[in-house]
Amino acid sequence: MMGFLDPRIWLMVAGLAVAGYGLGRWHQYQHDSAAHAKATLEALEKAEAEYQVKLKIVEGQVDEQRKRVEAAQRSATNARGELGKLRDIIARAQESAASAPGTDDSAATSSQLLGECSERYQALGEEAGRLANQVIGLQQYVRQVCVSQ
Repeated sequence: MMGFLDPRIWLMVAGLAVAGYGLGRWHQYQHDSAAHAKATLEALEKAEAEYQVKLKIVEGQVDEQRKRVEAAQRSATNARGELGKLRDIIARAQESAASAPGTDDSAATSSQLLGECSERYQALGEEAGRLANQVIGLQQYVRQVCVSQ
């Protein structure tokens, strides 16, 4: 009976109890850490998937905007070409009017006014195209920001 009252046995039992409790807490900590890591990984994967979807939408909008800008640039280049042709026609008309006997300056003035009007019309068209592209881009941005939130 004396062995049961021996303080060394009680110290050993207490030490085993403390070790068992500590081991249990350590396993719980490991389990909680793994669950937290898994939840964090799932949240990151979900965020990455959402980012990829938004990225594809934005890339599509950028591609559409680029195509519109390229079309506007082609249109402006064509308009400049047409303006050049119109200037040549006006120059030839002015030369023929100047060489014809008995002509007045009204033909030359009309040709000059027509040339100036065509230049202003081309500049107005380029500005309208630029503003239209800007408005379309802003509308896409607003749709993207407002719809995604």
